[in-house]
Amino acid sequence: MENNIAMPIKYKTQIADAIRNGDYKKKIILESTDEIEVLAKTFNSMTDKLTSTITELDLIMNTVPDAIIVYDYTTKFITKVNDMATSIFGYEKEKLLFLSILKLFPDIEQAENDFTQEILTGNGDRVICNVRKSEMKLNNRKYILLAVTDITEKIKQADEIKKLKSYLQNIIESMPSALISVDENSVITQWNQAAVNFFGVFAQDALGKKIWDIIPDFEEYKNIYKDIIENKEVKRFHKKVVLSDEERYEDIYCYPLIANGVKGMVVRIDDVTELEKKDKQLKHAQRMELIGTLSSGVAHDFNNILASIIGSISILRYKLEHDVIKNNDEIIKYLDIVALSSEKGARLVKQLLTLAKKHDLNYEKCDLRKIIEETVNVCKNTFDRSIEIRTDIIRDVECFSFCDKAQIEQVFLNIAINASHAMTIMRKDKRKWGGVLTISLSKFYADEYFLKTHPEAKKTDYALISIEDTGVGMDKKTMAKIFDPFFTTKDLDKGTGLGLATVQTIIHDHDGFIDVYSEVGIGTKFNIYLPIKNNGKVSSDSDFKHHIVKGEGTILIVDDEDTVLELSKEVLEEAGYKLLTARNAGDALEIFDKNKDDIDLVLLDLVLPGESGDILFEKLKKIKSDVKVVVSSGFARDERLNRILKNEKVAFVQKPYSIYNLSKTINDMLSK
Repeated sequence: MENNIAMPIKYKTQIADAIRNGDYKKKIILESTDEIEVLAKTFNSMTDKLTSTITELDLIMNTVPDAIIVYDYTTKFITKVNDMATSIFGYEKEKLLFLSILKLFPDIEQAENDFTQEILTGNGDRVICNVRKSEMKLNNRKYILLAVTDITEKIKQADEIKKLKSYLQNIIESMPSALISVDENSVITQWNQAAVNFFGVFAQDALGKKIWDIIPDFEEYKNIYKDIIENKEVKRFHKKVVLSDEERYEDIYCYPLIANGVKGMVVRIDDVTELEKKDKQLKHAQRMELIGTLSSGVAHDFNNILASIIGSISILRYKLEHDVIKNNDEIIKYLDIVALSSEKGARLVKQLLTLAKKHDLNYEKCDLRKIIEETVNVCKNTFDRSIEIRTDIIRDVECFSFCDKAQIEQVFLNIAINASHAMTIMRKDKRKWGGVLTISLSKFYADEYFLKTHPEAKKTDYALISIEDTGVGMDKKTMAKIFDPFFTTKDLDKGTGLGLATVQTIIHDHDGFIDVYSEVGIGTKFNIYLPIKNNGKVSSDSDFKHHIVKGEGTILIVDDEDTVLELSKEVLEEAGYKLLTARNAGDALEIFDKNKDDIDLVLLDLVLPGESGDILFEKLKKIKSDVKVVVSSGFARDERLNRILKNEKVAFVQKPYSIYNLSKTINDMLSK
């Protein structure tokens, strides 16, 4: 009986010792149902729960992204590690267990509770670790738990960011432009060395202060800072600063800045004094060239004026000397001729002086109609009499632009003079001298369609000034170079090549842009776009210009310019039409012949490679006599166009056309 009791107890004691030493898989084998076996069953259940709890703890430890190490405070031997510890320290778990912690961290006892240290791993790699220490007690024995994070990559990234910041800072400090960043409250957060040189204020004295407290001139822009930041718009200002002994010109650019949720603005300031001086010299030289070009016409006109004055005075003197004056009315008649001729001469001199004089830029609200009228007067007085000058100017609506009047006059005159040369001295056949110069003024709304082909445009109303001639025209190769400085198609003694380069600079300075259309043997047309400023309001007739007039039917678009073709297609699809497209006359004829019963209208570009639009139109009529056509062209006056438009089934839309103009013209033609 003693053995029956002692032996099971001895066996179960051995199992308990094994579990106490960490072998939680040991189980007591149940052999009977007596009290001892019931106790063994309870013991096994407790062991199962303990094993489950330990498994959960191991799972938690191995899920933690940090390495977990537990070591005995007294012996310094490691007693517990997780999987991440083997990964970071380069040892297998069996080798880490019971390894001295001093092998990994020799100075662990002197270290703070949170420290960073570089260690040598079992793989021979060097790893930078952040270590957090905490104490715990188990069975009255003290243990230390270490949570270790590998921050090697983080440190490398921080170093890279630091180097990048230093590199960018060096760039900012090396730039000749003054760079100033401000937060949304206009407080300065960055002030580079150029700003120190520019304003004589050190960075430490500028940082943290309002920008206008450091640069008082900036207070005038105070109201627009919020718009720049909120609307994310880039603004540019040109400013003249009068210093004690000199004038300085500044270009100021304001860029919206949004980084990491912090709103602000970057201000770039360039000293453009020397550029301004050179630009003035260039423009003055170009004005002198203009006057030289006009001089022969001016001399002819002055001779006519002097002839009228001298002739009238001579006749009057003769009649007075011979006492053949009938009455005072006869004297007044000759004096009136003298007076009118003198006034005409005075106006001519005034216009020449306006062109010739050096002056500072004076931007003001100008009536473009009056500037064009004055330009036309100069042209009529100076151009060859073989040139007919026509105007087409809107009268019923105000058309003002914020500009420098003298510079805009210079632009119009320059292009007009080039046009006169294209119709006279540049013609090889001198018997064909002359032509028609047309200057027109209208309003143009830049809609979504127009913006896609003109990235420099804004969605607003523009004054559209068109200067068109019937001269020799240009090919595409020449057109690509006309705005290059010193490029000219004239003889060396007839032009310097500065004119159109100056024209483009002036128009860009006025927030405008230029389109050019030209065809050899037909002529050239310059479209100048200047923002309209009518008391700061967009004109009322722009309200409908971005709308599309809806319709239905099938349209064949014929145009060799891919961009124009695709955008026309996009607009007309939006308007509700089915579309076919062709890029030349041959393809257009083939498509039209196959689909003549379905095609309701042809949108036809007048200038096509190979056969031009007017020839293609005649061939389309042979296939379908009542074909409806809308002709598009950059030229409003063209003999080919005039011939086509005699047909009542043909309408015209001038390039560049807006969404509204194109869709309305097509809708109107289809409605006939």
